[in-house]
Amino acid sequence: MSTGNRKPDYDGRMADRLTKLEENVAKLTADVVELRVSVEVLKKTSATKADLLELKNSLIMWFVGAILIAQLIPAMTRIFFP
Repeated sequence: MSTGNRKPDYDGRMADRLTKLEENVAKLTADVVELRVSVEVLKKTSATKADLLELKNSLIMWFVGAILIAQLIPAMTRIFFP
């Protein structure tokens, strides 16, 4: 099958299809840029494992301290105010 004398199948719709394709690529490019910005914001504002561990330890210390003080206050009032 020789294609030497055959004209390409082009009926004018190709230009429309190409225009739509270019518009879609432009939209996809904008979406990718928006996603990159969103990922950067998430990276900056999210906590790391070290941050969570530090928070956990701090909360444990506050709870232990609050329990100790709650236990010591009644005993101290009995000692100092008989």
